[in-house]
Amino acid sequence: MKNEIFKQIKQLIIVIISGVCSYFIPIAHFFVNIPDTKILTGFDIAIFSFIGNSLFSAIDYFYKKNKLIIRIYIEAIEQESDKLILYDKDIDKQLEIKANIKIEGKKRKCPLISLKAPDCYLLQVQNNKSSSFVKEISTSEEYEIDINKILQKSPKEGISITREIKFILLLEEHNKGNNDYLVCEKESGWKCLGMTNIDSKRLQLLQK
Repeated sequence: MKNEIFKQIKQLIIVIISGVCSYFIPIAHFFVNIPDTKILTGFDIAIFSFIGNSLFSAIDYFYKKNKLIIRIYIEAIEQESDKLILYDKDIDKQLEIKANIKIEGKKRKCPLISLKAPDCYLLQVQNNKSSSFVKEISTSEEYEIDINKILQKSPKEGISITREIKFILLLEEHNKGNNDYLVCEKESGWKCLGMTNIDSKRLQLLQK
């Protein structure tokens, strides 16, 4: 939805600029021999719109080519969604969740990503190949994912890496009807000038 609105705004700006350019810099009469000024103005707007769209597309292409995009989505494995519903029977039961990580673009230095569990939950990483990129910060509550380690052996450009890190989540206290979230947060104070984009989706923890 946000992308669609941005596209419409971009198109409106291009049309306005094209209209202004066609008024001050008419060029259609160099290509077509038509006396009607309205038709010539229409051609001018079409020409400048084409130039504007081509310019925007070129800038967008080079921007994305030099950008690093990191997507981290946390999901409940059993329920296969971004919402984990817990009942009375789930107290002290080990529930599997996973962090799906997708990295694309150009290699850049990245901030550390922390994965935090609410107070009444315990979080434990499962040992596998991908867990080597994970460090425990606060006992069974917070973990740090080092994207730079994942990118250590990757090429400088054209990166396309997928990793899956599994965790065990344990509900210790039952706060009935309580809404909590298992969240991903990037390192505070990190400045990337828009060239490193981190898109994360948290896991909703809903107690019934």
